[in-house]
Amino acid sequence: MSSSFETRTSTELLHALKERGNETAWSVFDARFHPILLTVVQKMGVSREDAADVAQTAMAEFFRDYQAGKYDRGKARLRTWLISIAKNRAIDLLRKKQARRGARGDSVLVNVADDETAGRAWAEEEERAIAREALETLRTQTRVSEQNIRIFELVDIQGVSPERAATECGVTVDHVYKATNRCRRHMKQIVQDLRRRYDGEE
Repeated sequence: MSSSFETRTSTELLHALKERGNETAWSVFDARFHPILLTVVQKMGVSREDAADVAQTAMAEFFRDYQAGKYDRGKARLRTWLISIAKNRAIDLLRKKQARRGARGDSVLVNVADDETAGRAWAEEEERAIAREALETLRTQTRVSEQNIRIFELVDIQGVSPERAATECGVTVDHVYKATNRCRRHMKQIVQDLRRRYDGEE
C-alpha cells in the first residue's frame, strides 16, 4: 500500500478512485472507512456476522455508484452517502429474515437506527479510529521514546496520576509532566492532520 495514498485526504482519494483499476486508492479508501461503517451497521441493530456482509456490500455498491457518476459530494457528505447505502442494505437483510419468520417487513424500519443515530455513531467511531491511528503514528513516525509514550498512555489515556505514572515507569514526576506535554504537542498536530484526511479538506 502506497504511503502517498495513505496520507491523502478523502477528497483526493475520491479523485483517484475515478481512475479505473486504481486498486491502491481503493485499498486505502476501504481501510479507512470500512471499519467505521462496520461499527455503524452493528449499531443499526444488525448482528456482527451479518454486519460484515452488509458493510462489504455497501462499500462495493458505493464504489460502483461513484464510478458511474451517481455520487455528488456537493449534495451529500461522504459519510451520509455510505450510511444511506448501508442502511438500505441492512433493511433489505432484516426484511428477508423477518419474511422467513413470517413477520411483517415494515417493522424493520423500527429496528434500524435513524439517520441521526447512525451519523452520531459514525462520528464517534471515526474519532476512535483517529485516536488509534494517531497513537500509532506517534509511536512509529516520531522520535518520542517508547517510555515517554507509555507515560502519555498512562496519564492521558488511562487517567493514571502523574505520581503513580512516575512510580510505574521509574522516573521523576517532573519527567512525567515533560513527557506528557511533548506527546500532547505531537498528538495535536497528528490528530489535526488525520482529521483533515478523514474530513477531506484539501
